[in-house]
Amino acid sequence: MKKNKEWFGIIIAILIVILISLLAISILDYIVPFSRNTKGIEHSVWAYYQANSGIEEALFHMSEESYEVWDEFSTSLVWTVSSNFSIVATGSRLPPIGNGNSEFDTDWNKIRVWEPIQLELGKWMLDIVDWSNINFYFRVPDLDNLASTAETLSWASIPIITWSLSANTTTINAAGTYVDANDICNSKDSCSAIDFSSKQWVDLDGSETSNERIENFYGIQCDTLSERCTLKLSVINTLETIAGTSVPYIEWYIDFGSKTVPLRHAVVETQWRTYGFRKDLEVSVPQQTVSEAFDFTVFQ
Repeated sequence: MKKNKEWFGIIIAILIVILISLLAISILDYIVPFSRNTKGIEHSVWAYYQANSGIEEALFHMSEESYEVWDEFSTSLVWTVSSNFSIVATGSRLPPIGNGNSEFDTDWNKIRVWEPIQLELGKWMLDIVDWSNINFYFRVPDLDNLASTAETLSWASIPIITWSLSANTTTINAAGTYVDANDICNSKDSCSAIDFSSKQWVDLDGSETSNERIENFYGIQCDTLSERCTLKLSVINTLETIAGTSVPYIEWYIDFGSKTVPLRHAVVETQWRTYGFRKDLEVSVPQQTVSEAFDFTVFQ
């Protein structure tokens, strides 16, 4: 009888051990995957914030006094650094394919009131005076996303975009040679380039200069390494289609052919990876522009 009790006690103890082991295994089976998921989320968040820190470092680098709008920079991604970033600031097509800020077509940028185009175009960058080799394209965005309809600006002869070109000591403005509504392509047809080489101009004080073209001024005033001529284009009129639909902005791109110039928007790319997780971020940083309030002096 005593032996039976002993065996019974042993069996009970074994059963208890087995039960505890099963419970422990069940708990571990639940806890371990949960812990792994939590760690994975931690690494994923870490990668995201480290990638963001790369954006902040790039912006800080671009804010330094020695930074120029055409400067490009990159860091190497190694395990010992806190972040990795690169700055792409030059190109021959503005904007680069796929890096435009138009919501309708990312191959194009947008220009509208209070959002002008302003570019630094020094002779040492372009090394040309023949502006007919620079192709400007403007078009109405495809507002309804239908290839069968063509959004077209109303009032074909009304000025839409004015321009100015500034050297170190002087500025010239459009002399009636604006970009008119009929120069801006509709949203359906293939877009033709605008020739700026023949654009006439007046001095900042309003005095007219006969038979002077934009490329003549550029060839004289921007012909030294120290000159930094700045081209600015601004929207000066209401944007609406023939049907009376409001147009939020005009799309544009400029093709400089084989020449390389500073981009209107520098592209900052950053990347971080940690324990199998990687985060890539990309932001566009516009060049600084002069307030369009100064443009009103042209029309006084």
